[in-house]
Amino acid sequence: MIKLSVVAVILIVVFTFVLGVHIHHGNRMYPFIMDGDLLITYKLDPYRVGDAVAYRNPQTGEVGISRIVAIGENELEITEIGELLINGYVPSESVFYPTRELEGSEVSFPYKMGTTGYFLLDDQRENGSDSRAFGELTEDDLLGKVVYVLRRRGI
Repeated sequence: MIKLSVVAVILIVVFTFVLGVHIHHGNRMYPFIMDGDLLITYKLDPYRVGDAVAYRNPQTGEVGISRIVAIGENELEITEIGELLINGYVPSESVFYPTRELEGSEVSFPYKMGTTGYFLLDDQRENGSDSRAFGELTEDDLLGKVVYVLRRRGI
């Protein structure tokens, strides 16, 4: 019983402070992450531009998965032809969907970020629920960096 209790405490500590497990719903991150994929996130690594991260949506409270496109003190703009500009430059990223502003969103472009914010965008950018809808997030809103994707389709 003592061994089982120690193992349970270790697992609780690991999954509370180090790792997270999330199931992705929808195809907003297609093709990197698909509907129904099981994701393992790591909470102790510093976040960088290009990382896919789990976060708590400040509007709905639901867990979402998006990619960090800018960190702190940047100006973002979306052009009429669907390009994302960060400080006037097109970032090097492998996203094939055009970036559009979301209709009905209170976030307007050009968007100036604060010093410690994270701006997140889905990989499938024609529509979605990312920072274009709710603005930048703080590090407290992020739940971890996606480090492993387990495909569950067809199981």
